[in-house]
Amino acid sequence: MTLYRHSIERLRPVPATHMHRHVGQRITMVGWLVTEKPVETRRGQAMEFVTLEDTTALYDATLFPNVYRRCHQLLAPNRAYLVRGLAEEVFGVVTLTVADLQPLDAEPVHEPAWNDAREAWYGESCDAPSQQPPPFSLPH
Repeated sequence: MTLYRHSIERLRPVPATHMHRHVGQRITMVGWLVTEKPVETRRGQAMEFVTLEDTTALYDATLFPNVYRRCHQLLAPNRAYLVRGLAEEVFGVVTLTVADLQPLDAEPVHEPAWNDAREAWYGESCDAPSQQPPPFSLPH
C-alpha cells in the first residue's frame, strides 16, 4: 500500500479499523485483495466474498451477483483496490457490501463521488463491458 500512499492520502478512504463508525453509510476504502471465496446463490447466480487488507486491519466485503457480474474481471489476488460500498453490521460483524471497485494502480480519472463531490477515481472500471462470470462449481 506504500506505493499508493499519495493517491490514498488524496482520496482519504475510511480505514478498516474505523468501519464500525460508518455502519449504514456509503464509504470509500482501499485494500489489498487477500482472499476470495466464490459462491452461488440459491438461484445459481455467482457472487463472491473477499477479504482485503489496508494498513490498519483486514476487512471482509461482499460482491453480490449484480456487482460480481460487472466486476469479476478486475479481481486478482495480491492487487490493491479502491472499493466503494455500504458498511453494514450483521451479528456484530461489520462488512462492506461492494457497489463498485477499481484497481488502485489504474490510470486516475475523475468520476462523481457518493455525495456529488468530485474526487480522483481510477480507469479500469466495473462498468467495463460485462462478460459472463467465470464458471465454477461447488464441491458436492
